[in-house]
Amino acid sequence: MRYIFLVLFMIVLGGCSSLPLNSSLLPVASQAMEPTLGMTRPQVAALMTRTVTVGYEIDPVTGEAKPLEAKSLYSTEVVPVGNETYLVDSYIIGVPLPGHPVTASGLMPMIFKDDLLCGKGRDALAALKAGRQ
Repeated sequence: MRYIFLVLFMIVLGGCSSLPLNSSLLPVASQAMEPTLGMTRPQVAALMTRTVTVGYEIDPVTGEAKPLEAKSLYSTEVVPVGNETYLVDSYIIGVPLPGHPVTASGLMPMIFKDDLLCGKGRDALAALKAGRQ
């Protein structure tokens, strides 16, 4: 009888526990909203631009932590390759740890030619800068 109550008790408490949220379990919405080649720059900006919390400021009087927010568009760069000119918008996709700068691994470059998305990602940007695209 004690074992039955123990099993029932474990089942009831099992409903109270939760697993940590894993971002790899949430790609369904983000994949559906992922920029695709041929999209215009405003269309990509509409999908990629969001507000990112980059840190917190502590109010010295109240002690409250207020978020410091920035837009996810981190930089825009003009890349000339031969006679062609490309525009590269880099978006923050990984929020850096507190006290650490944004690194290349936390950015997603979006490459535009004539206002159309023609490449995305660090590999595409490296190939472009090497003159292979």
